[in-house]
Amino acid sequence: MSLPDSRIHIDAVHRTIVATKTRTIWTPSTTLAAMGIERWPHESKLNYNQVKRILAELEAMGVVVKRPRLHSHFTLLETAYERADRQ
Repeated sequence: MSLPDSRIHIDAVHRTIVATKTRTIWTPSTTLAAMGIERWPHESKLNYNQVKRILAELEAMGVVVKRPRLHSHFTLLETAYERADRQ
């Protein structure tokens, strides 16, 4: 069984979100792309699921908030977040 990329941890995801100066819709896909780990399509869902869990933890900590929807109806059905200080 393979493991998720070791660069994916809560501190690294938090640093990536804070370091991005533009208004970004954060999903597991956009987070992995911003971290330079992988782009869509995700061959293995291990990294995707790890980032999904971390984004949920960051929401519980108040760093990000859940958006009511993605920017487009033509994208994957993902949970979208944005920075709490940029609402």
